[in-house]
Amino acid sequence: RKTKEQLAILKSFFLQCQWARREDYHKLEQITGLPRPEIIQWFGDTRYALKHGQLKWFRDNAVPGAPSFQDPAIPTPPPSTRSLNEWADTPPLPNPPPPPDIRPLERYWAAHQQLRESDIPQLSQASRLSTQQVLDWFDSRLPEPAEVVVCLDEEEEEEEEELPEDDEDEEEEEEED
Repeated sequence: RKTKEQLAILKSFFLQCQWARREDYHKLEQITGLPRPEIIQWFGDTRYALKHGQLKWFRDNAVPGAPSFQDPAIPTPPPSTRSLNEWADTPPLPNPPPPPDIRPLERYWAAHQQLRESDIPQLSQASRLSTQQVLDWFDSRLPEPAEVVVCLDEEEEEEEEELPEDDEDEEEEEEED
């Protein structure tokens, strides 16, 4: 998922050049903080959408007189140096937060085999997971509950409760005769 700022940078570049070069991708990586494969994928998807007339933002912002779609065989003029210099002056976006780390949860589980509610905030912080994600992780470690059959037919239960045990024995004796 890209932020509005990241998309604005990619779109601004794409308006000038639909076929980024290796150094362009490198610069876009630095500016947006996005990984190169994600940028390359975005350019490919965007070129496809442009070719099939699905890019309203491109039509609305395209430079008059410029071709609407550049074939890679036709060299695209590089984007203006001014815009690249502007981008170079833009501080890079903050690095994304580090990924979650379930090792603290695994160590805790190995030591305790159950979760104490008072430990949840600390575990959430250590693992970089939300409270709910921590709870879900521990829930997934619990053994499956045993299968229990529950009879919900109240009438049968009431009838059984009303019959005294002695009557049952007498009925059986009568049936034998």
